[in-house]
Amino acid sequence: MRELSNLRLLFLLISLAIIVALHGCGTTKSSAPIRDYSPAPDVSSGATKPDNKRKVKHSDTKEVKRPLASDEQSAGYRVKQGDTLYSISIQFGVDYKELARFNGVDDTNVIHVGQLLKIPKVSAQSQVEAIPADRVEKPVAESIGPPSSWRWPTSGSLDYRFMERVSERGKGIGIRVSKETPVYAAAPGKVVYSGSGLRGYGKLLIIKHDEDFLSVYAHNSQLLSSEGQFIAQGQQVAIVGGEGYSDTLHFEVRLKGKPIDPLRYLPKR
Repeated sequence: MRELSNLRLLFLLISLAIIVALHGCGTTKSSAPIRDYSPAPDVSSGATKPDNKRKVKHSDTKEVKRPLASDEQSAGYRVKQGDTLYSISIQFGVDYKELARFNGVDDTNVIHVGQLLKIPKVSAQSQVEAIPADRVEKPVAESIGPPSSWRWPTSGSLDYRFMERVSERGKGIGIRVSKETPVYAAAPGKVVYSGSGLRGYGKLLIIKHDEDFLSVYAHNSQLLSSEGQFIAQGQQVAIVGGEGYSDTLHFEVRLKGKPIDPLRYLPKR
């Protein structure tokens, strides 16, 4: 009996070992996946790695100030070869006498290459804006009066009117003619500029008629008058045919440096 009992005990131990072994294999195959239930790290606390892309983007949006070129400061202008006080005043739409006084220039015929001129009360980037005819202010020239009876600088049809376009052409009128048509002085005066140094005007002639009035003749193929020359009314001063404007003379009248409507002074056709 004792041997039988021992045999049963051995059998139970073997059975128990088998059960334990089978249970161990089953738990290995069906073990649950490891999950991290810890709270997400606080990015604002700096616990995570810095976001380099965000830093670059932030620095890109930071305002970067660059030093202004001298020509951009206070609407300054650096005199170049071929410039005159009159051509600069035309470019910026100011009275040449005011420009001279503003810069302490005693002789309006003398400026120097490299000289920095301050431009009074204007921006170097100013442009003419298109303004409806009924809103164009009447010039003070009506009370001053023109220097003499004006004549048309050339014969032809009107291509564009004063203040009609947003460009340099808006400062005057365009007279459409045939190429190589003669250009005549609209009134007597003295040539104060003859050259091509003013951007947008091509070969340009400026005649000073008195202390208030100037006339401007642009987009020419030839200039027949030189600076300092006195011109009679109706005297030929140029030939139409500027590059890109071979059939249009651009004509301006300036009162104290400001462009005004030439049609107010030219005879009606």
